[in-house]
This record gives sequence, structure tokens and C-alpha cells, in this order.
Amino acid sequence: MTEHECDMLLTLQWPAVVRWAKRQEEAWIKGFALSIAGKGKRQDWLPSPKQERLMRRLIDAQRADDQALLNGEGLIELVED
Repeated sequence: MTEHECDMLLTLQWPAVVRWAKRQEEAWIKGFALSIAGKGKRQDWLPSPKQERLMRRLIDAQRADDQALLNGEGLIELVED
């Protein structure tokens, strides 16, 4: 991952991942997302290959959950009588 790619990912996508991660049951997801957000503030930091893979997986998972919500999955339907 280049420095530019990392900056774009952390600036444009990672805040949504952090918000999503805070709603997850698995503590490691929240911890990882917050850890990456903190490390990403350091100017010279780049994720390791393993961190990058996990970051991309979490971005994909967050997008899938958001898409499911947009499609109405998991939402309670309100029916007027």
C-alpha cells in the first residue's frame, strides 16, 4: 500500500469502519479499528501487509452491512393500521 492509498483509505473510508466496528459484538474488531485509527494519525505510519488485509476485509464487511440496511434487511418494518 502506498502512502497515498493509506491516506485516502484512512481519511475517506476508515471513519465509517470505526463507527461500524463500535456496533459489533466482537471486541477485537472494535479494538483493531480504533488502533488503526490512532496509528494512522502518525505521519510516517503504514500498515503491515497483515494489517492491510484485515483493514480491507473490515471495509468490505462494513460496506456489506450498510448495503443490507439500504436494502431493508435487518430493519423493523412499520405497518400502519
